[in-house]
Amino acid sequence: MVRRPPEILITTPESLNILLSSRAGQVMLTGIATVILDEIHAVVGTKRGTHLITAVERLSASPANSAHRPLGHGEASFESG
Repeated sequence: MVRRPPEILITTPESLNILLSSRAGQVMLTGIATVILDEIHAVVGTKRGTHLITAVERLSASPANSAHRPLGHGEASFESG
């Protein structure tokens, strides 16, 4: 996956956090343009939901991805307030 990053990555919140914790994983995810979060309601308010939100925030905070913002169902941002 490092040599040929996937166009579509299907993964778990935990695995996404692991990818973001490794240099190779960060390189693989550099420049990602879209994150699709399906069935997010199933993890909201759980430990897995926290892992997911943390991973998406880390992904969007990456300098290579700074132009993108995390979106949830119906174009709603994860930002609180």
